[in-house]
Amino acid sequence: MVSNDAEVHAAEGDLWYCLEGEVNFIYGGELTEPWFVKDKEGNENKNEQRAKEIKGGAETVLKPGDWLWVAPGEPHQHNCEKTARLVIIKVPKT
Repeated sequence: MVSNDAEVHAAEGDLWYCLEGEVNFIYGGELTEPWFVKDKEGNENKNEQRAKEIKGGAETVLKPGDWLWVAPGEPHQHNCEKTARLVIIKVPKT
């Protein structure tokens, strides 16, 4: 299984679209033991958090043609058993 760290983007939302394959998403809930992403100089980016997992989130499976909106500040994480192709549109928080 391929999995990424859980994420929170404070300043933007993510609009996901599945082109092919299947991908599991966990969204909502809370990050477990979060940390801020650091730039090359070691400065923390307070708009970007990561964690190894989400506690208490909802789960869904995206299949070809499915959309998923992840609002700014909402924890999310995805993983898949095989290969999936996704489009992600970053939408700035207003």
